Amino acid sequence: MMGYGNCNSTLSREMCLRPASAENLAIFSWTPLNQSPQFAHGAGLAKIYSMKIRVNFAAILFALALASCGYRLAGTETHPPAGMESVFIDIADNRTGESGLEQDFTQALVLAFKSDGRIKLTDKKDAQAVLKSELIDVLDQPVAFDRFGRANLVQVTVSSRVYLLRPGAGEKIWDSGIITETEQYPASDDFLANDALRGQALVQTCRRAAAIALDQLAGGF
Repeated sequence: MMGYGNCNSTLSREMCLRPASAENLAIFSWTPLNQSPQFAHGAGLAKIYSMKIRVNFAAILFALALASCGYRLAGTETHPPAGMESVFIDIADNRTGESGLEQDFTQALVLAFKSDGRIKLTDKKDAQAVLKSELIDVLDQPVAFDRFGRANLVQVTVSSRVYLLRPGAGEKIWDSGIITETEQYPASDDFLANDALRGQALVQTCRRAAAIALDQLAGGF
C-alpha cells in the first residue's frame, strides 16, 4: 500500500506516516525515512503480539476472579420450561462423605426459596417439578501459616449441583451446572473450636450456593 503525501522536512527527525500493510491488520505507525520497511513490519507484528498477550492475560484474570467468587461461565446451565410456579425440594444427595452436609444444603435451599418468594414450595404430589441437588466434593486447604509453620487459616471448598426433574417421568428439565463456593476459617490448636468454625464455614458455602441456584432458576421463568 502506498504512503500518504510527502514527508515534512522541517521535523527534527524526518518521519513519514505510512499505513501498515494488510498483514499488520491496517495498524498505522510512524516510520523514520532511514528505517527499513522490514524493521517497521516487525515492529508492527510485535505490537500485535503484545496486544494479544495483554488481552489473553486479562481474560484469564477475569475467569479466575469469577471462579473465586463461586460464579460459573454462561452456557453451562439449561433453562426451565416457562410457566412453572411451584417445586418440591428433595433432600440433597451427599456424595462427599461429609456427615450432615446434606441437611445443611437442603435447609439452605428451603430458606432461600421461602425468603425469595418467586417460586412456591409445595408437597411433592402438587409440585410441577422436583428440585434435587447433589454435593459433589469438599476440599480443605491451608492458606496461611504461623511462624512455626502451622496452618492458622484454612479454606474449605464445596462443589454442588442443583437440578429439576419432571414428576413421575424423572426427566431432567433444568440443571444449574457445578457450583463451587469457598469460605475461610481460622485454625488453632483447639480442635473443638476448629470443628465449630469449619461447620459454620460449610453452612455459609451452602447458603451462597443455594442463592446462586435460585437466581439461575428463577431467572429462567
